[in-house]
Amino acid sequence: MFTLSACSKLKITTFCWKNRFSRGQKCVSPKFLEISNSISKTMHDDTKSIGDIAAELYHKPPERYNCAQCILKAFNQSPEKIAEFKAYGGGRAPGGLCGALFAAKSLKDPIAQQHIEDRFIKEVGSALCKEIRSKNLTPCTQCVRIAANIVKENLE
Repeated sequence: MFTLSACSKLKITTFCWKNRFSRGQKCVSPKFLEISNSISKTMHDDTKSIGDIAAELYHKPPERYNCAQCILKAFNQSPEKIAEFKAYGGGRAPGGLCGALFAAKSLKDPIAQQHIEDRFIKEVGSALCKEIRSKNLTPCTQCVRIAANIVKENLE
């Protein structure tokens, strides 16, 4: 169940009024349903976590971002920095770190970086990509989601 904003209610009320639906009458025309569904979809999109946004970018055409790039893109980093992090996906981050974790740490100061890594290890089971993948601890998209959400928590 969701609540409609004043703007959404106005759109529906205006549509119903223009099409001569009285206040007590149900407005269930196809146009009303279209408006209502688009409002519902918009409201759902607004409630996505930063982790969900980052995870949706993973390997999605046309960019096909790797795990590290998804984190940077979700946090609106520069195109140059996103391109630079193409080299850090798939276990190629320094020290064999998960690319999503490496990118998440790059967004914070050294003190916060250790906190991010500790939280990531607690949730995923390891910080190393090879270990995460070989033991099937967590899928890559989930690593992206977790890393982005941890960064977001540290921003608040």
